[in-house]
Amino acid sequence: MSQTQSKKAVLRLYRDILKSSNQFQASNFRQYFYNRAKYDFHINRNLNQNEEVSKFLTHWKKQLQIIKRQALINGMYSNFHV
Repeated sequence: MSQTQSKKAVLRLYRDILKSSNQFQASNFRQYFYNRAKYDFHINRNLNQNEEVSKFLTHWKKQLQIIKRQALINGMYSNFHV
């Protein structure tokens, strides 16, 4: 993967994570995932080696799937009161 392709992939993933984190009904979850992604991407913005970038992308792609799944579950039970 070339440098520009990996930058585009990282930015696309970052945008997708932020969009998915906004799907939470509960503001504490929404803010947690938003801040967590923002912090982690900021700390790792200077990754240069393809292997490190690849590991970072793989990790956050898995996290994105978790965020999407949890946002869906959160939406299903947001109006549920005992």
